[in-house]
Amino acid sequence: MSLVPNQIIKIIPRNSNIKYYKELGYTFEKGEEIQISPEELPKGSKVKIDVICDCCGKIYTIENKSYIKHIKTHNGHNYCKDCYDKSSELKEYRQSLIEQGVKGKYGVDNIF
Repeated sequence: MSLVPNQIIKIIPRNSNIKYYKELGYTFEKGEEIQISPEELPKGSKVKIDVICDCCGKIYTIENKSYIKHIKTHNGHNYCKDCYDKSSELKEYRQSLIEQGVKGKYGVDNIF
């Protein structure tokens, strides 16, 4: 994966996810800030995390929810906007999804 290593995120758990973090083993009072790793964020979290582009190595910030979607869509890879827009293979991949609902130029799941 392409997460920046040793990244710590400070959050204040809300009513909707207090149980989630307590089940992960965190102890805290309501309204108290905790420090977690990006991997511990719920899949639908909009918290911004730092990631590394698998193509150019650029570090950029993205919502966790979007990062997870990118990883699933691109067979475990993550690309910054510049690389995604410039790459002809990724453009073909994106176009095939839009037009035909097929993964990859020839229906191939693994583009890179």
